[in-house]
Amino acid sequence: MNLFTDIWKYVKNSLHHILHPSRYFPEYHDSDSDSDSEYDYELDKKDNRLFKNDILYSEGRLRTPYRGKFHLIANFTIFPYFIYKMYDSYVYNFFAFFIGITNLLIIYLTHIISSFYHIYNFSVENEIIIQKLDYIGLTWYIGSSYYPMALLLFPKNIGIILVICSTFIMYKNSFDIWHSKYSLYRPIFIVGLQIPFFNCIVTHLNNFELICNFTGIFTLVCAAYVMVYEICPSFCNPKIFGHFEIYHSLSIICLLTTLMMNYSIVSRNTNIITGECENKLCI
Repeated sequence: MNLFTDIWKYVKNSLHHILHPSRYFPEYHDSDSDSDSEYDYELDKKDNRLFKNDILYSEGRLRTPYRGKFHLIANFTIFPYFIYKMYDSYVYNFFAFFIGITNLLIIYLTHIISSFYHIYNFSVENEIIIQKLDYIGLTWYIGSSYYPMALLLFPKNIGIILVICSTFIMYKNSFDIWHSKYSLYRPIFIVGLQIPFFNCIVTHLNNFELICNFTGIFTLVCAAYVMVYEICPSFCNPKIFGHFEIYHSLSIICLLTTLMMNYSIVSRNTNIITGECENKLCI
């Protein structure tokens, strides 16, 4: 146990020096400041955080026993399973495998960051950084989930347009998150891409993939509604299992449906290649 503690301290210190240069947060290192009053400190330390009125874990924000644990469990179970399943397509169709595994690894990295953010303790400055990385990861999680259907199923021109649109929105959202100019309603722009490309989606996705797609969207919308309005049923103890835990529970459903949909898309392309090879052998 001491070994893991020492490793974590080393990683944390490394992240502090690599991800937290003083130029990103000059107000924390202003040696010329004439005032060290509590008022000035409280005012200044909110300048670079993602949400101006947000209370961080390092400042006393409630961290329930289940906070971040769902994502941590997914990191050791769901993701290794789908990586193993996705690898089957490597031999037969590398391009389909590359697209599928890219999306999977983006989502995996997002969940790893989220686990660190919600479970471990950081300084105020480091927590601001990792919180921003958490939201940037969420943006790329949603946006990159369009890549398999766009590049493997849609007509070439339409697929490229969808990739460009989703990538542009992801870049814009990520830029604004890093510069603290973000709203929780921004993911709607990415989810809203379902509307202009709806005809292609219902035409080229099979029934199973459509069910996964719309189930994922529905749970994502419900999760966002729960988090934004902090909905917690009366039978739940918010100090043990509150609105954020409900949000993460719904996000796991969205995760599963997204991974199943994209694995199905990759598998279909692999089967097409495999079938063509078998036909050529038969001939």
